[in-house]
Amino acid sequence: MGLMTSLLGFIVIPYYAVTGTNVEMTWTILGSITYVALIDNLLSDYLWAKSVVYTSATVATVGLALTVPVAVLIDWIEGGGVGWARLVGSGLVVVGFVGINI
Repeated sequence: MGLMTSLLGFIVIPYYAVTGTNVEMTWTILGSITYVALIDNLLSDYLWAKSVVYTSATVATVGLALTVPVAVLIDWIEGGGVGWARLVGSGLVVVGFVGINI
């Protein structure tokens, strides 16, 4: 992932330099990027790896799919439109997770 991001950056950054587009990199932006990289990406990968150690790779990966029912639940709490298809899909994800753990 890092390699692909670096390669894409080496393509995009010279394009902005040639076209004259002003891309201002402030310390706030750099700090935000670093924070997201360390907290979001690194921490989530570390916790996934720990969950593989405690359970199995299949259970840990299927457990990641539980973000879908949680997102539907949050949409419902916030008053967003939750259709029947989303509810059925979320239910199937939960049933699959429970089924794989039995």
